[in-house]
Amino acid sequence: MVKRYNRKAKFWIVPFVICFVGCISLSVLLLFLANAVSTSPRMISGLNPEPLPADPYTLSSEQQALVTQSGYPAGFLILFYQSGSENSPPQDVRLEIWSYFQAGLEITFLNGVSIHEETIEQNSSFMDPQPYHPEQFIAGMDIDSVLRSTGLKEYIQTTADGELVTDGKVLYGKQIATGFQNGGLKYVEGFALESEDQP
Repeated sequence: MVKRYNRKAKFWIVPFVICFVGCISLSVLLLFLANAVSTSPRMISGLNPEPLPADPYTLSSEQQALVTQSGYPAGFLILFYQSGSENSPPQDVRLEIWSYFQAGLEITFLNGVSIHEETIEQNSSFMDPQPYHPEQFIAGMDIDSVLRSTGLKEYIQTTADGELVTDGKVLYGKQIATGFQNGGLKYVEGFALESEDQP
């Protein structure tokens, strides 16, 4: 028996394939747009956070003595991470770098203990007062706690995938950047600014 080829079936499959491919392309496009929107920087404003009752961190005696002698740093960086080995449990680490630009000095603290001092380029310009202090931040703070601690009323939020934070969020406010991973604070950077109204 000779089977006859059904030509009508061939022409029915073509529009089906076109429609199927079109649906896949549309789905990919929608996923791309959704991802672009989620990763685009967003401006958050109009906030009025309730202040924290007290600073969450206490400076070490060495740090407090430096503040008494030289004041708070014009700029600072704080990193929170864990350090350990196969034979010891992980330990929480707080690494701080305090920068005194007008004095030309940068000091590194490990869990409150000074471990390194470095001479940096001296800046004789007048600096705007640093509105934030290192004791306002501790490891694992969520975004709401950071907002309450700093009093930020607006900030720009974007995604992060770099050396300090991977697959997290970064908030940029006035003279400050904060990085979050898995909802917890991983780093803080307070920026020094030269004043436009120098005395």
